[in-house]
Amino acid sequence: VATATASGQTYGMTVAATYVATPHLVINGSWGLMRTIQTGTPFLDNVKYGATTLGIPGTNLEDLPAGGGMPNFNISGYTGLGYNYPYDQYNDPIINYDGSATWIKGRHTMKFGTDIHDEHMNHLEVSPDAFGFSGGSTALNGGPARTQFNSFADFLLGAPNSWNNSFQPFKESRLITHQYSLYAMDTWQILPKLTVNLGTGWAYLPVPTHGSYGLENYDPSTNTYEVCGYGGIPMNCGINVGKGLWSPNLGFAYRPFNGFVVRGGGSIGAEQFNIGRDAVYNYPENIGYSATAINPYVPVGSLSKGIPTLTAPNVQTGIIPLPAGASFYALPKNLVHGYVESFNLTIQKQVRTWLFQVGFVGNTSIHQHMRFNMNYGLVGGGVQSQQLYKILGTSAAEMEILPLGHTHYDSLQATMERRFANGFQLRSTYTYSKWIGLCCDNTGFGNLQISIPQYQRLNYAPINSDERHIFNLAGIAESPFGKGKKFLQTGAGAAVLGGWQLGAVATVHSGNPFTIGADGTSLNAPGSSQRADQVKSHVTINGGTSQYFDITAFKPVSAVRFGTSGFDSVYGPGAANLDASVFRSFTLPEHIAAQFRIESLNLTNTPHFGNPGSNVSSVQYDSNGNITNANGFGKITGTNTVSRNEDERYFRLGLKITF
Repeated sequence: VATATASGQTYGMTVAATYVATPHLVINGSWGLMRTIQTGTPFLDNVKYGATTLGIPGTNLEDLPAGGGMPNFNISGYTGLGYNYPYDQYNDPIINYDGSATWIKGRHTMKFGTDIHDEHMNHLEVSPDAFGFSGGSTALNGGPARTQFNSFADFLLGAPNSWNNSFQPFKESRLITHQYSLYAMDTWQILPKLTVNLGTGWAYLPVPTHGSYGLENYDPSTNTYEVCGYGGIPMNCGINVGKGLWSPNLGFAYRPFNGFVVRGGGSIGAEQFNIGRDAVYNYPENIGYSATAINPYVPVGSLSKGIPTLTAPNVQTGIIPLPAGASFYALPKNLVHGYVESFNLTIQKQVRTWLFQVGFVGNTSIHQHMRFNMNYGLVGGGVQSQQLYKILGTSAAEMEILPLGHTHYDSLQATMERRFANGFQLRSTYTYSKWIGLCCDNTGFGNLQISIPQYQRLNYAPINSDERHIFNLAGIAESPFGKGKKFLQTGAGAAVLGGWQLGAVATVHSGNPFTIGADGTSLNAPGSSQRADQVKSHVTINGGTSQYFDITAFKPVSAVRFGTSGFDSVYGPGAANLDASVFRSFTLPEHIAAQFRIESLNLTNTPHFGNPGSNVSSVQYDSNGNITNANGFGKITGTNTVSRNEDERYFRLGLKITF
């Protein structure tokens, strides 16, 4: 059985020092290094399967093992053939320099500091060779909508609608990022019952580099492609990052009487995103050819002739030609930094050993950076209408990192907690929230689904990680038997029944939203995603796995326009899960202690279902428009692993020894 493997190591080291200058002045400093090493190996990494076994020219261009493996054949309506993730070797050290001083003066506790962050990425990785079969080559222009059978027919004929390959001429892609920040804060005890926190920070985020030279960047005003640091081009590509971003914050805690506290605050923080992250693989750091068929009913080429191969340019000239099919990520000349406004207000009440808290927590992301496909095509215009096709002759997606995103997160959060006492602790939390905005195809930084400027408002939708309801209940209980406990403090009973600890975490949450997609042939707008037409005002959720929602509420789109349903408009199934653990502690001679652990994840072995099939174009209709075969539309065929590798119940055993 062919399998893929992954391995990695993380090394960390910190050196810190504290100097007490006076009873009211303390100075701290630290230096830290964390190095992460990761290797991912797909199956058949020792064989150039596409080039030698299948005989497809233009595949497996890199040296082994990075150039090994099987190409990915994406056939619409079917699970892809091949491995959709390449061989990779990551060597990523991160270095931190921190310094701070704390000064206490009267009712003020003031802190000043600096933080310097250096991040290095050293990657050996190429994009996997891939072929897309959409069914257009065997579909009739103006005839019935193409189906999965058209896609499979395209595959049998070796007539892909899209393809791509890549290799690394320098055998390693590097990215070095520097971040500098200063901060000052004051904790002011205004009254015995009122404390206020005031502070501000300043962050300067220069343009990353590849090390000895800068990034590559496309200048749309001159239609030139620059390798920064060569040919008189500045290392920062002439990109203006401004004079830094200020981050003020204000918070307070007011205790009108014992056991009752009101807390609140607000802050502005710099967007936690490396603007050069994607540029680590820019052309020519990674040289790849990517193309889509000019006409959706004509293949981009044939497997027998293979994918065109690009050659490495001379980067010393500074300005290099950009061949058709090359992909890149660009940055604007005036870079606007994104930021997040966070705010909260909570009320906390203590009743004996119980603690109750309720509050509002929210944030707004402004100028959030996302991938914008500057080579978008117009509705009905096809490849010929793509913005860079006439200029560069390329139909590939060409991304510019722009601050287009704007999202809102608002939540009501409640907590009930019994603090640990008499061998027992309990904590329960509930969150009701909504996360919505003009965003992207994943949980933050990602691609706009529609890049065409006049249609960008259609991207405004719930974020697909939005979960409206989340409930957690966690508890720990110690055995009441044994030394120092209430019962059986000595003897055999204490030895057998003492030292046990039982823990459990129960989680119940609602589902995540997903988009009802449709075939985009009639839309014919490269770079944009098509949505289905919603033909019913309300979409009934049936539950179950065979037909999770009313599939008759949606229809394919045959007109030259976007569908009427919104992105992420239907919510998938929620989940309930129980994890449990049993610990047993032992006291051994010579001050040695041991703890034996048994942990079970998904103790009840309850399946957590994933979202159902969501492409309405897979449905088959008769001449009267009645559904004859849903072909998986609305059907749940997989599980959601709930941030784990496996959804099924499994056990972990462990032994911890301290001395």
